[in-house]
Amino acid sequence: MDGAASGDAGSQSESGAAANRFVLLLLTMINVFTAIAVVNTLSMVTAGRRAEFALLRLAGAQSAQVLRMPAWEAVLTCAIALLPAALVCAGVLVPLSIAVTGSAVPALAGGPLAALAAGAPLVAVATTTLVGRLAMRSAAATPGGLARAASLTPPPCPEGPTPLPAARLRPDHGPGNPSWAEEGV
Repeated sequence: MDGAASGDAGSQSESGAAANRFVLLLLTMINVFTAIAVVNTLSMVTAGRRAEFALLRLAGAQSAQVLRMPAWEAVLTCAIALLPAALVCAGVLVPLSIAVTGSAVPALAGGPLAALAAGAPLVAVATTTLVGRLAMRSAAATPGGLARAASLTPPPCPEGPTPLPAARLRPDHGPGNPSWAEEGV
């Protein structure tokens, strides 16, 4: 009977290992899809900051300084985002662990968690640096191009210039007031 019991234990450990591999595969797929979404979002946001990068370059910042700015922003964003993510995961895993094992401490593998916590900032920094470098490849100022988009003045109106509103002066100021001429204004 010991042979049958050891055979059952062997098949249970094999099925447990297969279940662990399936869960690991499922979590890997979820993390890859999440990374794709993060890379896509960061790429669009960083590319949209082309005018800001051009203004910084025009103000005298070097390319490396401009690229360090979004890289540090990405690191800070990841560091701030990992805390709520850990709290949400704990809010789900602690009750599940209590229900399944009776212990409040969930059984988690440290390696995949450390890889995820280290990989998120690396992906974010790599994305923002690469896209930022591509965004800065265009000239910092071209006539009617990036400099115009980055400036605060609106483009010219096709119907012609818009008349400015009449100056509003206080009633006690103006050419009719003798003190106005004395002030030399």
